[in-house]
Amino acid sequence: MSAALSASELARTAHHLQNVLPCVLWSVFTAHSMSFFHRFDSVMLFYDIAITFGDEIERIWLRRYTPMTVLWTL
Repeated sequence: MSAALSASELARTAHHLQNVLPCVLWSVFTAHSMSFFHRFDSVMLFYDIAITFGDEIERIWLRRYTPMTVLWTL
């Protein structure tokens, strides 16, 4: 059962929704977008590691340590 709203209550509710709804929608959109970009960044990071790991071992870890090796690890 729903009770009928008076004109002033309806106007107050509409005004409240006009102020709150954009903030809620922006929060949902931002959270979804950030979640997508976070996943995308993680996938790209692991992809980069996977395709360059062999080169990293060969060029960095199997050679003797030099000052440049130390800088690379930092």
